[in-house]
Amino acid sequence: MVRSQNDFLKLVRRSKLFVPVNRENFVAKAWTRGADCIILDLEDAIAPADKASARKLVKDVIPIVNRGGAEVQVRINREFEAEDLDAIVVPGLSGVMIPKAESVEGLQRIDGMVTRLEKERGLPPGKIYFDLIVETALGVIQIDSIAQASPRIEQMNIGQGDLSV
Repeated sequence: MVRSQNDFLKLVRRSKLFVPVNRENFVAKAWTRGADCIILDLEDAIAPADKASARKLVKDVIPIVNRGGAEVQVRINREFEAEDLDAIVVPGLSGVMIPKAESVEGLQRIDGMVTRLEKERGLPPGKIYFDLIVETALGVIQIDSIAQASPRIEQMNIGQGDLSV
């Protein structure tokens, strides 16, 4: 897909706000903070014992954080990607933040799951984009092929904390 300069300007996000999906007080105020993108976190901000219950909240939380018009992403857990995607591919979701991006095959698998869920749920095909976090040496080595793994990829970030470990 070839993009024009205007298309790229639309992608500029001045700020992203991470919000633990299970913190009701954070969710209620997120839309008032003026962020261009609100990321509902199912990964690092959620204790392992709370992940299943947090996942169930996403569909109800998306309309709350979207009140101000911000894009809404959800950062998934790679070890629970199927369960997370099943819970988050709903109306109002703009993008999926995918941590630990390190292989073309893994991203294509996620793309296939999102495509299937969009179709099953009557959502516009291909509208949900991917925002990748490269956090491992393997991901850095394969960054060129990772960047081309799916037409859904709109953003890539380096997870410097995990990478430096």
